[in-house]
This record gives sequence, C-alpha cells and structure tokens, in this order.
Amino acid sequence: MPIAAGCGPLVSLAVSSADAIGPDLKRSAVPPAVMAGAATEGRFVEISGDDIIAPGPKGESSLMPRRDAGKAEQNRRSPSASEYQALAEFRYLLRQFLAFSKAAAQESGLTTQQHQALLAIKGFGGKAGLTIGEIAERLLVRHHSAVELVDRLVAMGLARRAIDPADRRRVRVLLVAKAEARLRDLSAAHLAELRAAKPALIELLSRLKEA
Repeated sequence: MPIAAGCGPLVSLAVSSADAIGPDLKRSAVPPAVMAGAATEGRFVEISGDDIIAPGPKGESSLMPRRDAGKAEQNRRSPSASEYQALAEFRYLLRQFLAFSKAAAQESGLTTQQHQALLAIKGFGGKAGLTIGEIAERLLVRHHSAVELVDRLVAMGLARRAIDPADRRRVRVLLVAKAEARLRDLSAAHLAELRAAKPALIELLSRLKEA
C-alpha cells in the first residue's frame, strides 16, 4: 500500500497520554471541529472539542499509580536545557507520526477516527470486539460520538454489531473481513515506521534524567 511521502522516520509509540484514561475524565481544551469522518444519513459526523475527553489532573488516571501530591511538589525541579530539547524533539516527531498516520489512513479510504476505531476494536477487543462505551473510552470521545462513528463503519461495511453471548443486554462491535484486510495493511505500514524509529526513540529517551 502506498504511503504518503515526506513523513520520514518517526518517533512515537502509538500510545500517548490519551491512552491513560480512567473514571476521573474531564473535558479537555481541544480546538473545535475535529472531524470524525464521512457522512451519516446525508450529514457529516463532527467531533468537536466538547466531544473529546482527556485524563484527569496532571495526566493521571486510574490506570496509573498516583503519587503523593506533596512529595511530587517537593521533588519537582526545573527541566534542564537538554530535557527541554528532548521534549520538543519528541513532540515534533510525534506530530510527524500523526501526520503520517492521517495520510496513510486517507489513502486507505478512512479518516483518522475510523482507523483508530478499527485498531482499538482489533487491538483491545480481539475476536470478542468492543462495546460502544469501550470504543468511546479508547478514542477519548463521548458516547454519542462513538455511536455515530460505529454507525458509519457499519454503513461502510467495515464493522457489524452483535449481541454479547455472555450478556444479551449488551451489544459488541466486531470487525468484518474487509476491515481486517484494510487494517492489516495500515498496521504493517505503521509498524515499519516505528521499527525504523526505534534507535532514535531509544537515544531520545536516554537523554532524559530521572526527576
């Protein structure tokens, strides 16, 4: 599958602070009009800043052990010049990865949100799939936005809904063969980029000092 040129080797784990989420989520100050993708029933599904949710205070969540606030404040020190540089380089390379990922998804006929949804279902749900609530959690969007996103994936023939055999009151979202094939090509391209970036990522992280 052709991948957009000009992105270069990238340094990023496909996991960012957005993946560390828990019940203490709060609305984040995200610019409005982040598009979720193509039209549903003649209208575009738009995910705005109000739909996107972020981790709790200081990026902490129930998935991460909380440190004592007083101790953290006491041990905090000003970053060194090299640490500022390393952080800036990481953010720059992360944006390169996100630009690459967006271009690759578009070439595959998907929006970024649709690609992320397919990956979440495959990576976290496996053969059992995910519920709408789990998809909303993994994509950091509100429930109604996840519903519209899944509606679009079903309309595109990439996903299907199925009753959970363990709890017939619950509906799970599963990938179909068409989505599996498309996601396989996209994931192979993303993994190749990450493997190429591995030495640079290790070097970058080695420059960070323990707080």
